[in-house]
Amino acid sequence: MMLRTILVVMMLWGGVIGWGQSFDENPLIVAAKQFGAKGLGKDVDSGSALKYAPNGKLDFKGKYLKKFESDKEIQDFYKQVFDSGFEEFRKQSIERKAQNDAAYAYAFSVNLMDSIIQGEEASDEMVDHLAGQVRAALKSVIATDAQKQEFAEWALCESFVVVGFAAALGETEDSLKKLMDVAEATFTTLTGAEPERARRESGILLIAADPVSSANTSEVVGGLAPGFSFSVPSGWESKEGWIVGSMEHYGNMVGANIRMLPAMKPTSDLGATLRSLWKQNTPKGLVNNFSGMVFRRYVGDGVPAHFICGRGQQDGETWDSLFSLYIVDCGDYWQPFVLAQTWWDPSGFAPGASMTASLSYGGSADLGEVFLKTIRNPKTKGAALVDASALVGDFHFGSGASMNWVNVYSGATSTTFVSSGGSLSLAKNGTFTYTYSSASGAVGATIFRKATGKGNWTLQGDILTCKWTQYDQGDGYQVKDYVYRVAGVVVFEGGERVLVLKQDLDKPINAVTVTDSADYFTTRKKG
Repeated sequence: MMLRTILVVMMLWGGVIGWGQSFDENPLIVAAKQFGAKGLGKDVDSGSALKYAPNGKLDFKGKYLKKFESDKEIQDFYKQVFDSGFEEFRKQSIERKAQNDAAYAYAFSVNLMDSIIQGEEASDEMVDHLAGQVRAALKSVIATDAQKQEFAEWALCESFVVVGFAAALGETEDSLKKLMDVAEATFTTLTGAEPERARRESGILLIAADPVSSANTSEVVGGLAPGFSFSVPSGWESKEGWIVGSMEHYGNMVGANIRMLPAMKPTSDLGATLRSLWKQNTPKGLVNNFSGMVFRRYVGDGVPAHFICGRGQQDGETWDSLFSLYIVDCGDYWQPFVLAQTWWDPSGFAPGASMTASLSYGGSADLGEVFLKTIRNPKTKGAALVDASALVGDFHFGSGASMNWVNVYSGATSTTFVSSGGSLSLAKNGTFTYTYSSASGAVGATIFRKATGKGNWTLQGDILTCKWTQYDQGDGYQVKDYVYRVAGVVVFEGGERVLVLKQDLDKPINAVTVTDSADYFTTRKKG
């Protein structure tokens, strides 16, 4: 296909996705777009309520193609895409014994978008199952054959636009990112739900219901902060005041348990408030076990939050649980909640439980992230998480480790070690200087390295970027920009500061990922 068409398609995609005449009169389309508000559960119906007798006079494809009538080249391209797509779908629906079934057409289209988003193709059985879920969800909707056919063709047209878009773009890294954006937008068009509200559980696609929100609350009396909302992820349940998610983890079970606390007015000392709430809302075994550092991160779609964390035994357990206490900044109010990461062995096998529980924290942390992604607060979304002035200072960092070795044949012993450290000085005028040195190896065979550099630094959201203007480690190496995620900032009364800076931007900031001492930078010099 021609370069001009590719470029035009790239410019037009945002106006194409979700296009169509007003569907207010088609009850099936209206109901399907409510999955984002009402959710889509596991219930299935194998009936034929959404099957229809085709009406040769209905040509929704033709109406859809009129969107492109201002450019015949694009219109001809998408006519080919639609003709090919509808023919392949017809063959597949016959093979699956689902011809002229609006539920199957809709399930095919939604699964196609979800497959692009997840990067994993949906099986025929997954499409069949989703069609059953759609039948169950829409079984009470009364619609004519023409409306059922329109519902089917609408869903297919929306998804085949994305197929054509993919063909036009090619497979570069940038084009795949654009394709992902289009697929996510189309998923929302089809279901009324943001993709993060959808979850595959044992191959079943589930959509969480609309967030529980207190946006219309004028007064907070033991409730949620105004504007604060969250969604209960699919498969989670409420138990005795907790929102509980669980999953199998290497043969054991791990849990992420959320308990919302009453909203409160902001105080002048966030750290003291977190510590006070911790002592009031964690089990006795954890009352004095919390981090001295207050960590910072964005939750949901960019809402600032702060937390402390700690581990200890709950009553009746011989292993530790890992707790975090969060405060979400909602502007005029703070919204606190507890996240408890738990573990248990269904077999009741006690030996090794403490170690196994500690090894499970990564799994339960990932589970907790599923909930944290659903948090919303429009008032503070995107608000600054860190004041740039708090980063100004001469910071020092370092870490070390050693290992003793024994030759099992001769009994000889040896030691290897690695030690590194340096400084990062961030000036008020936006410049920085950097030093680094390391030693590794063994006594008598030590390798030394060092580096120096300088440049300019900027802070955007929670991302600190250090752009080099000069760097030298003695071998001509061309260094890339250093990019850190700011996970914690503490400014003490005497002006001393501690920063937690993480260079692995792919990992979220939580109780599991903030324990590496190499990520801690302090203005306090050793000695």
